[in-house]
Amino acid sequence: MNKRKIALFVEGQGELIFLREFLFRWYQFDTNRVGVTCYSLQAQRFNPVPYPIGDEQSENFFQIVNVGNDQTVLSKMLDESDRLTAQGYHKIVGLRDMFSKQYHQVCKNRMINEDINQNFINGALKTILNRKGANSNCSLHFAIMEFETWLLSMPACWQQMDSKLTYDFIQKHLGIDLSQDLEKTIYHPTVVLKNICHLINSDYDKHDKELETIMASLSKADFEALINSGKCHSFSSFVQTIIY
Repeated sequence: MNKRKIALFVEGQGELIFLREFLFRWYQFDTNRVGVTCYSLQAQRFNPVPYPIGDEQSENFFQIVNVGNDQTVLSKMLDESDRLTAQGYHKIVGLRDMFSKQYHQVCKNRMINEDINQNFINGALKTILNRKGANSNCSLHFAIMEFETWLLSMPACWQQMDSKLTYDFIQKHLGIDLSQDLEKTIYHPTVVLKNICHLINSDYDKHDKELETIMASLSKADFEALINSGKCHSFSSFVQTIIY
C-alpha cells in the first residue's frame, strides 16, 4: 500500500530527467521504497518515456509528466487534478522555471527581482485557489531561476566533470562565485553551466545524456547538503512538498 502517491507536472525533458534521477537517488534505487513512471504529454496523450522503476505498489509512487511548455504546467496540472485525485494521488505538484519569456517582459534589466518572483508565485497560488479552492491538493513550484541553479549549487555537479573545475578556477575564468546563494545571483543558469562546460571543451544543451551524466555524479548526500546549506530555498521548498 502506498504511503505516498504524487503526480508531478514539469515543463520539459530536462526537468523530467532531473526529477527522475533525483528520486532514484533519494530513495537509493530501492524499488520497495520508490516507484517512478514518466510520460510525455503530446496532443492530449500520455506517452510513456524511459525509465520506469518500481511500480504503484512501491511505498512512494511518483508519476512525472512532461507537458512540453512552461506556460502550460499549471493549466495541465489543474485539468488533470480531479482524475488523478480519484485515482488515489495525494498530491498534484507542478515544477517550472522562473526564467521565461513572460519574466523577461516584466524584468527589463535581466536581473533577478525578488518582488517579480513573488508576483509570479502569488499569481499561481491565486489560480489554484480560484479553480480548486483553499483545500486543494495542488501546488506549483518555481525553480529560481532554473533547475540548473540547483545543479550549479551542488559542487559535485561540476567538480566531477574535471578536477580543475574548482570554485577559484571558475571565478577566475568566468567571474562567477558559485559559493553564493545562486538563486539570488545568476539570472540564466543554463548559460553558466554551458560556459563551465566550455572551460573543459565540453558542452551543455539540456540533452538527455548530458543530464544523465551530470545526475550520475550526484548522491542523496549532495541533495541533503544543499538543503542544509540554507541556499536555494526553491529547491528545499520543492523537496519538502514531494518527499516529506
